[in-house]
Amino acid sequence: MKRDVQLLRPEGVGGASGYSYVADVRAGRLVYIAGQVALDTTGAVVGVGDIGAQTQQCFRNIEQALAAVGGTARDIKLNYYVVDVSGLPAIRSARDSRAHIVRTTLPDCPPSAMR
Repeated sequence: MKRDVQLLRPEGVGGASGYSYVADVRAGRLVYIAGQVALDTTGAVVGVGDIGAQTQQCFRNIEQALAAVGGTARDIKLNYYVVDVSGLPAIRSARDSRAHIVRTTLPDCPPSAMR
């Protein structure tokens, strides 16, 4: 997918350090991928009680969804919604272990969660 993104740091908005408040995306195609849960190809839950394993499965699902439309990690913007913040270290570890996602998603201006 072709990616034409301009990252902005508008004047008058508090000091952004290491990330951008605005991403102006000009693209001819937009694909939405539904929120992912830790289900494998058979519909079984992966990693019951293990948020790290569940996060890894969610990333695998996202990668498969991207491949289905000809996309890569370079074409995505991720949002996570976490109920229990005590799981954040495991979530971040799972995210960081998938370096091709972390390093290619806005590599010059990473989101604040990557700090």
